[in-house]
Amino acid sequence: MLLKIRNLQLKKRKGFTMLELMAVLGILAVLLALAWGFGDGDEYSRDIATKEDMKTIIGGIKLYQSMSVGGSVPANLGELVNGLSAEQSKSGRAIPSFVDNQTWTNDSSTFRDHWDETYIYDPSGRTLTSNNNGGDPIIMTF
Repeated sequence: MLLKIRNLQLKKRKGFTMLELMAVLGILAVLLALAWGFGDGDEYSRDIATKEDMKTIIGGIKLYQSMSVGGSVPANLGELVNGLSAEQSKSGRAIPSFVDNQTWTNDSSTFRDHWDETYIYDPSGRTLTSNNNGGDPIIMTF
């Protein structure tokens, strides 16, 4: 008899209670918020890595400038990899390289950011720019 009453109670129940629906909506909202927040993680990490690389390149430019005769900046980024000859160096000794080109390039003249785009180096304006894959450009001065 008790089993029949229990079965009748279960059969009468149709649909979900308001509390159950609100709980499901709350869980979905939390999952959506988490997914939304992680969507730009890859772009954010590329942005940060590119900025750090640009700081390293600018450090190499400043070192080149401090060690070259006349205090000039390199005419192109390839000169950071090629270094200074004994005639160009204040010390009178050749300096092989100011940065490790393996990080940014396969050759000694083109430096690439984390979107595989070439950095724009302007020695006269003293800027280094990454176009950030069509996003807001990252511009650093030295």
